[in-house]
Amino acid sequence: MPVVLPRLIGTGKWFGYGDRVLTPADDAALLRRRQEQWGAELFLAHGACLELAVDRPPLDPRAAGDGMVRSTMWSLWWD
Repeated sequence: MPVVLPRLIGTGKWFGYGDRVLTPADDAALLRRRQEQWGAELFLAHGACLELAVDRPPLDPRAAGDGMVRSTMWSLWWD
C-alpha cells in the first residue's frame, strides 16, 4: 500500500506519538496492520488526521479501542 501523508511531504519525517519520529515506513506499517487485522483502507488524509473505511471492525474494545468497536469508519489523529 503506497503511503504519502501531508506532513511527510518535504521532510521525510513526521513528529508524532509524543517524542517518536515517524517515517513513511512507520506509517505504512501502521496502515498495513490495520488493513490485515480489520480490512481498514485509507480513504482520506488531511492534516494530522487519517480517515479509514473498515470492512471487519473489532467486536471487543480491548482489540482496538472504544471508538473503533463495530464502527466501519475510523478517524485517527495525532496531537
